[in-house]
Amino acid sequence: MADSKRPAQALPGVMGELQSEVSAEAAPLLQFIVRHVSVIVGVVLLLIAGILATGIYQWNSARNLREAQTALGKILTGAAGADRAAALEALVKDAPESMRTGLWLEVAAAAQEAGDYAKAAAAFARVGQLDKTTLGLVSVMNQADMLLRIGDAAQSLSVLEPLLAGAPETMRFVVREAVAMAAEAAGDSGKAIEMYQSMLASAGDGQDIAYYKARIATLQKK
Repeated sequence: MADSKRPAQALPGVMGELQSEVSAEAAPLLQFIVRHVSVIVGVVLLLIAGILATGIYQWNSARNLREAQTALGKILTGAAGADRAAALEALVKDAPESMRTGLWLEVAAAAQEAGDYAKAAAAFARVGQLDKTTLGLVSVMNQADMLLRIGDAAQSLSVLEPLLAGAPETMRFVVREAVAMAAEAAGDSGKAIEMYQSMLASAGDGQDIAYYKARIATLQKK
């Protein structure tokens, strides 16, 4: 059996000089480093490449953001109505993610100004998909309003009804009223009556109680 205490084989060059200077306890670590030096160097190079790639991505993101902001400024100052909506819609496709919600809102506003309610409805729908806060909820309600304007009451009702379950307390009354109006327009008297009755039950003094009672009475006669 070989002597386990036999001195380690001397290493050439700089590593050999380093070996002669380290303690016996540190020698195994040095041997490990020498044996796996190519792997260690490879890992270090990968880390460096990752750091560089992250820096390049962040730089490109910042540059793309500046370019998109510049393009947006030119559109907002140089176009109006349908032309503005079309230019904004083209810009949003390649814009940074951080700008997309705002750009779709601008598309919706420009399309609504131009009377293109179908495009405005589609743009508001995009905002509702991107934003899950109150802004997104209000955008879906605006989408429903645009659909009513083009006579698509059934579709308007279908996008509003899912909001009933998830709307915050402060928005439930408004959502119910929007559903009631869309249901009336779509010919769904039962749903409209249900909404008006729920609003009547939770309405405080001075909250159009007489109006809700009148709507219920009219729908019940139908």
